[in-house]
Amino acid sequence: MNVHLYATVSRVKYIEIRWTYPKSPDAAWESEESYGRGIYQITRLFGGNESLLYIGVVKGEDRNFYQRLSEHWSWLQSIRGTVRIRFGKIVGRQGFTLTREILETAEGALIWEHQPSENTAKMNDYRKYHHLVITNSGYRGFLNQVVDTRFH
Repeated sequence: MNVHLYATVSRVKYIEIRWTYPKSPDAAWESEESYGRGIYQITRLFGGNESLLYIGVVKGEDRNFYQRLSEHWSWLQSIRGTVRIRFGKIVGRQGFTLTREILETAEGALIWEHQPSENTAKMNDYRKYHHLVITNSGYRGFLNQVVDTRFH
């Protein structure tokens, strides 16, 4: 794999992404978690197996998971099997400020590390604004417990 990382990195930041229990698309749209910023993942259950399809991000304060998921509605309709959505809320250490750059770096790192089948961008490269150590907790599905961008 040819990886190009565009770095304007600063010191290491430690974040935790707390993942929700997987929800059906209808339950996801109706949930409180759909009205926030952060990372999300889409999986499918088919033939008794679950697979990771997509990792996405809601960066802007003027957007939320609900709006972002509605942009996926057309291709989600064509997925064979049962679609599940997990929301990830980002938590940092004391004094932490969640920025667009942290969200973009976290999304890119998760995509690069896990290679979801439906992601076409950031598979082979992403913009790394920060060195992040990401701890995935809760119902993280297939995601590694720790992702460290210093090794990308």
